[in-house]
Amino acid sequence: MYASTEHMLFVGLDIGGTNLKAGVIDGTTGGQLLGRAQERLPADRSPEAVVDGLVALCRGLLDEHGITWDDILYTGVGCPGQIDREAGVVIGASTFPAWHNVPLANLVQDRTGRPVTVLNDASAAASAEFASRGSQETIAVLTLGTGIGLGVVCAGRVVTGCRGLVEGGHMIVEPGPNGRLCACGQRGCLEMYASASAVAAIASERLGSGGGDLFPAPSDTPYCNGETGEEPDAVAPTTPTHGSPGISRRRGSINRSDSAVSLRIMELERRTSAEQRASAPASPSTPASAAGRRGSRLSGGGAKITAADVFSMAKKGDEVAVRVVEETCDYLGLACVNICRVLDPDAILLAGGMSKAEGLLEKVRKSFSSRGWKVLPHECEIDLAKTCVDAGVIGAAGAACCEYALSVRRPRRRPSSDCGSITEPSNGGLQGGKPGARSGWRSFLVGVGVGIGVGAAAVAVMAGRGGRSGFM
Repeated sequence: MYASTEHMLFVGLDIGGTNLKAGVIDGTTGGQLLGRAQERLPADRSPEAVVDGLVALCRGLLDEHGITWDDILYTGVGCPGQIDREAGVVIGASTFPAWHNVPLANLVQDRTGRPVTVLNDASAAASAEFASRGSQETIAVLTLGTGIGLGVVCAGRVVTGCRGLVEGGHMIVEPGPNGRLCACGQRGCLEMYASASAVAAIASERLGSGGGDLFPAPSDTPYCNGETGEEPDAVAPTTPTHGSPGISRRRGSINRSDSAVSLRIMELERRTSAEQRASAPASPSTPASAAGRRGSRLSGGGAKITAADVFSMAKKGDEVAVRVVEETCDYLGLACVNICRVLDPDAILLAGGMSKAEGLLEKVRKSFSSRGWKVLPHECEIDLAKTCVDAGVIGAAGAACCEYALSVRRPRRRPSSDCGSITEPSNGGLQGGKPGARSGWRSFLVGVGVGIGVGAAAVAVMAGRGGRSGFM
């Protein structure tokens, strides 16, 4: 279906805290996303098992579109945590505490036979969004999923810091000993209060259902009207080809006020039988204050509360859910103010599955405005990312596109990621794709290349425009 002589195909892979995603883009059409697939992380979160699941997912996607691995020019992988891009190694990630110095690029390349580049998932999302936004030079992208990531493009370049540790989800928003303990070792991190997993956990605690874990089980409750809300990273899986839901459901009872009970029963009735509810014993961990409330007690056979459930119940007026959602958006507004004071961006963009939740954007904007200073301009745009749930996949594929461009031009001196120069090579231009499709390739390459961290002029050279230039 997609012959390699007519198209320049790149794969983008995205490893999230809950889901794996894969996408194929065509560089000759300006980075068109030809197809995507998603499934849950496997129960075994070892690097080998995750990569096996990721490659199997992508293989199914390629098969669906009549593409083979031989048609793929380069693969990009977005992964949370600290990344050594040059070596393709995940140094560490709070999402995967057991991952230390994982040679992720080698693991994927060994299974696919194609060259691989690895970058931070939030940086990938930021580069994809930067490429789609035209004149805005400085943007910040908050990815709202199992955790919270922050990707920053400043003056046209992805900001990774000197050690690759730009982790906005770990900015502290609740200082002191009572802050929630994060897997990173800090207390009071933003993602402990405003990620999809935190929304589910906090709601569960307040309902007396046992506290909730930070990796909630899937939900078929939509975040918004008419949309399937993924839980918690992106949209519902389209091509599940590997693995099984590895996130265990924690059993527990729920005691709530009258309105809360009726709403929760409505949400769970499709998953919990009336016989199970009637026969369930009371939970010994349920607070006495909750036990005294009037209403039904759901059985331990009920489904685990998810962030999608919380937003759905908030829309229906459930008092507990409304308060959790309001607090979540207040923390996100606070985070946006902090980002503004440090970076002064043109825009802060919300990406990931939870960003689509109905009413979330308006509430975050309200919190942001209420906290902003009054003596100076307060004009930062707060909006949804255009690429939304596919930002990580598109950005990873864009990184693959740039790495391919660097490799085929064969410059006499290979630039570093931060500085250096590039001389015009002698091979006459990029290989692959019809001449008539080069304009699409060039446009896509320049857009994502600048965001990924390759200077605009250098990208123009690689796209066949000639000349010499330094890197930004």
